Amino acid sequence: MTIQRAVILLCQMYMPWFDEEEQEALTMAIEALQEKEIYMNIWEKMAHLIYMNYGGFVDWEERFFVCPECGEPIYECDWADEDLIDGRDDYICPVCESVIQ
Repeated sequence: MTIQRAVILLCQMYMPWFDEEEQEALTMAIEALQEKEIYMNIWEKMAHLIYMNYGGFVDWEERFFVCPECGEPIYECDWADEDLIDGRDDYICPVCESVIQ
């Protein structure tokens, strides 16, 4: 199940407890989510994992994060998607090749 689908189901489940204005806002948000899939590339997924799982530094404007293992900055523009995953589809640091989970 995608995150978008889970959010839609939760909104629909709790809809009766909201007032009319909140229900209208939720309905608009649900329609927007249904129209557009949110896309994240491999670098963005890794950056999110590093921030959430390791508390690592991510600079979303400059588009780099710091590998929690080797401390090297990983700039999005420097690496192709295939450099950021291994043969088992695990996310890896392209510098030290540590698995990012």
